[in-house]
Amino acid sequence: MATPTYVTYIADYYTYVMIIVGLLGFLLGIDRILKKREEENKVLQALSFIGGLLMLAVPILLIYYIDTPGVYSNYTILLMLITGLSLNSRPFEKIPAAFAFVIIIAMGIIYMVWNLRTNKGIGGDIPIELVAVIIGGIVLVLFLLSYAFEQIMDVFLYMMGWGVFVGLVSALTLAQGVAIIVLKNHYGLLTYLGFS
Repeated sequence: MATPTYVTYIADYYTYVMIIVGLLGFLLGIDRILKKREEENKVLQALSFIGGLLMLAVPILLIYYIDTPGVYSNYTILLMLITGLSLNSRPFEKIPAAFAFVIIIAMGIIYMVWNLRTNKGIGGDIPIELVAVIIGGIVLVLFLLSYAFEQIMDVFLYMMGWGVFVGLVSALTLAQGVAIIVLKNHYGLLTYLGFS
C-alpha cells in the first residue's frame, strides 16, 4: 500500500502539531484551574477540541501508514492519545452513549426478528406479542448495563478533564515534541531515561 502524501507530511511535522496542541492544552488547563466551567474561554475550548481531535487522528494515521522504524515511539503515540482524550473529555461527556448504543442494538434485534419472521425461519410460529416482550426485556437490560458503564465512563472523562490533568499531560506533550526536535530522536524525553 502506497503511503498518501499527506501522511508523509504528518510524519515529518507531527512533532510541531504536538507542540502547538500541547501549548493549547496547557493554556486550557490553566484556564480550567482558574475559572469556573461556565467562564472558560470558548475560543480556547474550540481550538483545544480541534487539537484533541488531531491528537486522536495523527497517531492512528502514523500507526496505519508509517512502518518505518525511528519515525515515532510507542510512548509518543500513547501520550498523543491521552492528550487527545483529555482535551476532548468534556465534549465526549455530553454524548449519551447508553442511549445511542441501546437504540442501535434494538434496531438490530428488531431487524433480525423481522427478517426471521418474513423468511419463516426460527421465529415464524412465535406470537408477535411475545417477541415484543422479549425485545423489550433485552433492550431494558442492555440500557441498564450500558447506563452503568456510561456512568463509569463519565467519571473517567470527568477526571481526565480536570484542569490540572489537562495542563500536566499537555505540558508533557509539549515537552516531548520539543525534545524530539531538539534531540533528533523519536524517543524524545525517554532518551533521558536511557532509551535510544
